[in-house]
Amino acid sequence: MGMSKATNAGTLPHESEMDRDDALDAFVTVANVCEPDHPYSTVTGSPYPLEPRNVDYGVCRSYYARCGPRSGGGLKWAAYSTRMTYINRISRARHLTLLVHEVSHIPDTADYEHGGHPPSFWREMAFNALLVRDSIREGGAIVEAFGDVSEDDFLREIVADPNPSVADRRYMSVDETKQLLADLVGRPELGPE
Repeated sequence: MGMSKATNAGTLPHESEMDRDDALDAFVTVANVCEPDHPYSTVTGSPYPLEPRNVDYGVCRSYYARCGPRSGGGLKWAAYSTRMTYINRISRARHLTLLVHEVSHIPDTADYEHGGHPPSFWREMAFNALLVRDSIREGGAIVEAFGDVSEDDFLREIVADPNPSVADRRYMSVDETKQLLADLVGRPELGPE
């Protein structure tokens, strides 16, 4: 056997120890890894890299988190709200999945689709998940911030993310949405059985 790989704790504390500033730093890290298309960037230029001061950050009471683009007025390029009582009780892989889901709300969905979670949203989420996966594999910004993350656990959470509250059944069932994600991230064995 070769030498064991040293573990990396990352700069962010475990989710159970995170405060609001840590949760904002986590969001900014994932947004900068994914750099999702921004609907206002054709007018103002790229908002990346984002800094915490560029995020209109708030508390979310009715959802686990919410996200969307901002016009850049007051240097705010994204809005992100989170519920810390949720963040403080989830795994690292689930938190990364939540963040990937939320940054995937920054781009516009396809003009011919309606709602907040049409197929184009899930394709965007899969693309962003692969960028995060690559950062995990390469020991990039995700590992620097979050420490060692199990790629398998992360991709399992990505495929499990669609649920009756977010899967838009005008287009696909929850299971079909999970299967789409599984196929797009190259892990069809993680889809519904």
